[in-house]
Amino acid sequence: MKPKYIIVQAGGKGSRMETLTQNKPKALVPVENLPMIFHLFKKFPDKKYLIIGDYKEDVLRRYLSVFADADYRVVSANGRKGTVAGIKDAMSFIPSGESFMLIWCDLILGDDDIPDIDADVIGIAKNFSCRWSYMHTPPPVFCTKKFQVAA
Repeated sequence: MKPKYIIVQAGGKGSRMETLTQNKPKALVPVENLPMIFHLFKKFPDKKYLIIGDYKEDVLRRYLSVFADADYRVVSANGRKGTVAGIKDAMSFIPSGESFMLIWCDLILGDDDIPDIDADVIGIAKNFSCRWSYMHTPPPVFCTKKFQVAA
């Protein structure tokens, strides 16, 4: 995968997860004994992460500071709600002309899900009904195959 930067939407409460997210954000809920966001760190160890936090952001920051072995920065959504909260702020840390991948913390990628191209990449689940648009030239590559969405 060519993009050097990965923006991770990790501010979700995970309200359908009920007791699993009472004391932590959805990004830290374990899947196969590893917090969801750590699956990205493991898959792309050489990338720079911009992690958008909101719900239980303090817990996310503390946990990552102790356990994350990745090049990351937490960007606050500052209480803004919604699927794209904080993305503009996160993008301000990406140098002009650098490509990036935008992904949600609850998408766990398979081995061949991200194309090896130098373009902006947006990872969404294939059954996700997109309610927003991304205006940029050239347009991003949408990767929608084989994503597993954590429950």
